Amino acid sequence: MWLTIFCLAIIAICLAINLSEGLWSNTVTLVNVIFAAVIATNCFEPTADFFTEQFSDYTYFAEFLSLWGIFILSLIIIRILTDKISRVKVRFKKPIEQGGIIVSGLLIGWVMVCFTVFALHLAPLKRNHFGGAFAKSPTSNNFFMSPDRLWLGFMQSRSEGALSANPVNAFDPQSEFILKYGQRRQNFSKFSTLRASAPRVRYGPPQ
Repeated sequence: MWLTIFCLAIIAICLAINLSEGLWSNTVTLVNVIFAAVIATNCFEPTADFFTEQFSDYTYFAEFLSLWGIFILSLIIIRILTDKISRVKVRFKKPIEQGGIIVSGLLIGWVMVCFTVFALHLAPLKRNHFGGAFAKSPTSNNFFMSPDRLWLGFMQSRSEGALSANPVNAFDPQSEFILKYGQRRQNFSKFSTLRASAPRVRYGPPQ
């Protein structure tokens, strides 16, 4: 129940924040959020490696803090750039504008839910936090349509497709992200202090 309330609150907050903006501004924000989340998901691991080297007693915080730090920084930079590039807002007819504001606000909220629930796998919390509602099993939905799995699938497909490197270096190629981070949270729950050290999670290439 608490996880559902948490996700609905994210959507409600995003919708409320963006209701005062126009359809064009919300569309730009949606693109910005997606790109910032992609950058953060792609870059949090090397940043976490650096974090771990500097603060070896807090390795369970490395991925989570790196992910959100990169996301926030990327979103700020991208927003500044898009504001400079798109100085004139596109105007729409009133019915389209009013309906589009709500739809785009909900889409921004949904992307944030996908990214946030994905990020919860990295959080230094118990394996099944939110009162046991989060990741009860490796196949748990964790809210409507499994937003964390949607984000993982999106990142995996883009890293193998339009945004792939040469040679291809797929994100989570064996789809073991949820299992490995679930075990990592399980290990963290055994410690009685936040100061805990452990090897970083790695995903091997397909065998």
